[in-house]
Amino acid sequence: TLTGTVPSRSYRAQVATQQPGLAALINAFPLGQKSISAVSDTWFGSGRQVTHEDAGILRLDYHVNEQMNAFVRVNTDHYTQSAPNGLAPSTGFNNLNTPNATIGLQNTFTPRFYNDFRYGFNRAEFLQGQTTPFPFALSISTFTSIGNPAGSIRNDNSFTALDDATFLYGRHTLKAGITVRRVQENKASPNSPDETIAYVDYTTFLQNKIDSDTYNGQVPVTGQRMTSYFGYVMDQFKLSPTINLNLGLRYEYFGVNHEVLGRGQLVDPLHCAAVICPAGAAWYDPNLANFSPRVSGTWSPAALRGKFVVRAGFGTYYGFGQFGGLSAPISNLATKYTLNQKQVPGLSYPIAPGLGVATGSASPSASSTKRRDTAVNEWTLSIQQEIAKQTIFQVAYFGTSAAHTFSDTTLNGINPATGTRPYANFSTIDYRATDAHASTNALQTSLQRNITHGLIVSANYQYSHQIDNGGIGGGESAAPQNVACRVCERASGDQDLRHYFAASAVWQLPFGRGRAYLNSVSRLGDYFIGGWQMSGIASARSGQPLNITVSRSATALPDQLNKGQRPNRVPGVSMYASPRTPALWLNPNAFSTPANGTWGNLGRNAARGPSHWQIDPALRKRFPISERVGLDFKAEAFNIFNVAQYGKPATTWSQPTGSGTSTPTNFGVITSSYNSNPTGRGTPRELQFSLKMEF
Repeated sequence: TLTGTVPSRSYRAQVATQQPGLAALINAFPLGQKSISAVSDTWFGSGRQVTHEDAGILRLDYHVNEQMNAFVRVNTDHYTQSAPNGLAPSTGFNNLNTPNATIGLQNTFTPRFYNDFRYGFNRAEFLQGQTTPFPFALSISTFTSIGNPAGSIRNDNSFTALDDATFLYGRHTLKAGITVRRVQENKASPNSPDETIAYVDYTTFLQNKIDSDTYNGQVPVTGQRMTSYFGYVMDQFKLSPTINLNLGLRYEYFGVNHEVLGRGQLVDPLHCAAVICPAGAAWYDPNLANFSPRVSGTWSPAALRGKFVVRAGFGTYYGFGQFGGLSAPISNLATKYTLNQKQVPGLSYPIAPGLGVATGSASPSASSTKRRDTAVNEWTLSIQQEIAKQTIFQVAYFGTSAAHTFSDTTLNGINPATGTRPYANFSTIDYRATDAHASTNALQTSLQRNITHGLIVSANYQYSHQIDNGGIGGGESAAPQNVACRVCERASGDQDLRHYFAASAVWQLPFGRGRAYLNSVSRLGDYFIGGWQMSGIASARSGQPLNITVSRSATALPDQLNKGQRPNRVPGVSMYASPRTPALWLNPNAFSTPANGTWGNLGRNAARGPSHWQIDPALRKRFPISERVGLDFKAEAFNIFNVAQYGKPATTWSQPTGSGTSTPTNFGVITSSYNSNPTGRGTPRELQFSLKMEF
């Protein structure tokens, strides 16, 4: 199911009259079916999402002798998918082949000394692209964006060799290991020019006043390489009959990414003498001090006879993020620029060829040569108690603190005092670094009851809070509205789920021979009514954060960097509509447009979307055919009550018009489901049946 906001018929006619040269652009949008205002309609459509996947695995095991075993495993997975890419008639496709192979050799030298060696190869052949109505993406903030011509080609390889040794000594289990991994990424991304033409709103489109034109030319096929080395030692030992300890230390060196032929243009205006760093310079300094301590312990007091256990642990974990996030120098092999009204007064469509180069508006990708690997400290403390027969309750605290997480900001904005950019002859500079931070604190509880006669019940609840200042992953980052104020972005993270509950049960139905009911049924009757198992999962969670943004002209901002802009909050007015419904979840009158030369005072992720819950039951039985052959039947229902699973509302705000009760956009309106894929959590009710032969 597809939805979007599109131009109304009356607005299309207005464009055709006042700007006939733009008629082809506005008419590329599909016609809507439901009016929002005189300017925009809601469009409802559908498109085929076709997936083909063929996978296979072959494994051979060889028992060399009593001390040695070997194996070879080969996997392959061929995957293709085509699906609508936003509004019709745009479509996208993904082709992925991932063959891999592993060989292993295990040696038991003595009853106390064991060694495991493995060598593996992985390959990913990836082709991605779109068919679009024109060779650029068109963004008019009033409407859903249309067109996205970007595509990429990748053929990646990794080679991994590892060796793990285990040695038993008294009460100690000593483990040590080393790993060497070689990564090769051969890609062209984008493999065709990628351009976005953006208008602030429908009014500036009618004036043909482009707010920004961002262009990224084709990148040739390049080869990135990186070799990583890891090692660890660990001691698991029994300090006393009631205390077990694990102590370990791991070292990780991820290497330095580079291009195999020395290609790439390194840009770092913050750490190099000039905007462009000297040719041949390393892309970043190596991280040589990634020592990761790991410690954990359990204590079960003898006086409580194993019915009470305390567990605690701490560890440091390093990571270099996404490999593609290290490739900024490669992207500079293509022509890149960003144009706006400040650089080119009267910038309009069609854009004159070569204008980006002629205006000295180069917009390179920069990356910090002083980047650091992400370091995540994790700690936990849990108490587990048997509170009744076969019933265990656990309460735990879990925390993380992630330093040096990925950040993606924009440099070279306009200096309000001088009206010029700090780095002459350059436009905006995308800058990748590792100066963001994220943390999580959680209270976790669980109750598990192993009831006799075939019934098991489990329930889990978590209250947590995830906070970050824009770094949300190994290669993702929320753009700050004011690049000079990172602390202003500190808020609940995009992944923050405050409440989460899940419960499950498995029940062997008490019918048939040897059970409580119908015990005397015949063997034939028992074949059909005996041995059934019923199970189910119930889950519920609170809504995800909503980041409310506003589309503003670059010239209205102090630095003319218009990414991630937020409106002002109107004091005393609720952010939510009353009542909250899919037709209007957020209150458009709770916000206002910031004055020119200022940023909005609304915090990031200030609102919340709808909560979700569903129940998924299943029924299962094994029908024996012979001693070694049987049929396993399963019937499953997902979201059996067909609860409406609403997605996030539109969060791009614009100034209400008229009486103040309407807006030309669908701000606050939920126009999509929580899950637009055919399978997974949050779909409409689905019934699934399977029959599997086991032999």
